[in-house]
Amino acid sequence: MPTAGPWPATDAAASSHPRRRWRPLPRRGLAWLAGTTLLMLLGAAAIVRWDIAARREAFAAEARIAHRLLSQSAAQLDAVLATLTLVSPTVGADEPAARLPALWPAVLAVQRSDAQHPWPDATLAAADAQSRALAAGQRHAVLAAVDPALGHYTLVLAGNPASWALRVDARRLVPAGEWPLSDTGPVRAVLLIDGHPLVLHPGTPAAQQPAGLTPGFAFAKQLATPSQRFELRLQRATGPAQWPWAWLLAWAVACAAAAGGLA
Repeated sequence: MPTAGPWPATDAAASSHPRRRWRPLPRRGLAWLAGTTLLMLLGAAAIVRWDIAARREAFAAEARIAHRLLSQSAAQLDAVLATLTLVSPTVGADEPAARLPALWPAVLAVQRSDAQHPWPDATLAAADAQSRALAAGQRHAVLAAVDPALGHYTLVLAGNPASWALRVDARRLVPAGEWPLSDTGPVRAVLLIDGHPLVLHPGTPAAQQPAGLTPGFAFAKQLATPSQRFELRLQRATGPAQWPWAWLLAWAVACAAAAGGLA
């Protein structure tokens, strides 16, 4: 009597377990999927562009305010120096100029030079000569020195019978309560002249800046005063990490729900 062996399954046994075949989506389903994907991408692009435009406008508004305030403070320094040249100098603590640093924190020191008291520094004397060489009706203060490490600079205005110099802290030109930028914010602010930067705010460290395909938002404009020809430069790095991801996720969920309800 023949014994059973490991024979191949018969057609009947195979037919009892039919294979599942992949059924392609109908054309209508493919159209809905393509339309939903396109709508999702277009909406996401619009949300990102709107967010970038809003942040760029806010950055530009802060930059304009910072430039205006710095220009006003620089003009006030010019006015102070012009006033000092008109006041008869006195000697000792009663001299009005001696009280100026206490009244304006941006002014670190006041120096005077006349026939009996020449400038102790050749840099100050050179700036005095440069200011004196200007026409009487167009005379203004001249930058004598810039110290990028400390953020200080010195202004000199030639006068008769005395010339005056102010040592200024650039970071205190504008009172903290009026300054539009945060000390710990992401915006880097620099006053630049002849390659010498005076850092007002360091901004976000390079290692922590968001990666992006562009340098981000930038602003550059010279202060509105001939004596302090600093160029104010502001820069803020931007990238996908700052996109409104919560809004993008909500938009994607809304598109998926709408497509599912209409399919």
